[in-house]
Amino acid sequence: MLILGVDTTRDALTVVITDGKKTRFIVSEEGNKKHTSLLIPKIEELLTANGLSLSDADAFSAVTGPGSFTGIRVGISTINALSYATGKPCIDVNSFELVAYNKGEGTVLIDALHGNYYGASVKDGKVLSMRYYEKGDEIPGERFYRDEQDDYVGAFAYLLNEKAAEREFVNSLVPLYLRESQAEREARKNG
Repeated sequence: MLILGVDTTRDALTVVITDGKKTRFIVSEEGNKKHTSLLIPKIEELLTANGLSLSDADAFSAVTGPGSFTGIRVGISTINALSYATGKPCIDVNSFELVAYNKGEGTVLIDALHGNYYGASVKDGKVLSMRYYEKGDEIPGERFYRDEQDDYVGAFAYLLNEKAAEREFVNSLVPLYLRESQAEREARKNG
């Protein structure tokens, strides 16, 4: 099964094509402010470089969060559109699963800036619970995993292939937000 996956939740834009045997990818370090303009060209570049087209993909995926609010929306909207246009299913992967890949029991922490964190309790790569921690909150646990994975692309490809083998498909992707956006917080604050 050929799967096209993207991650627009981080500063680096990642596009992956995997079929369970071989993984091809592009990681663009141009910053998350350019994801909107770079995503489709990078998908086309990777497909073309490998003699493939969108119709060759059997499933699509985007990392659903947590991470950059705008980045999440860019990736999910693009992948949902490709899925709808081709009639192919989606595979939901979240940031916590990527960090927890190949890890034991502990707490995954993803930097939410200004001393805040997105956190998840994990065991053997599976997410047990998720929460947003504000600066000063006590974060339970003894073993912590940060948001950088030594083999990020390998973890992404592994999860895509594993979920495809388990037939974990969805019709469309939904953002994983653990807190309100800045605009929502401001609107609530201003009544």
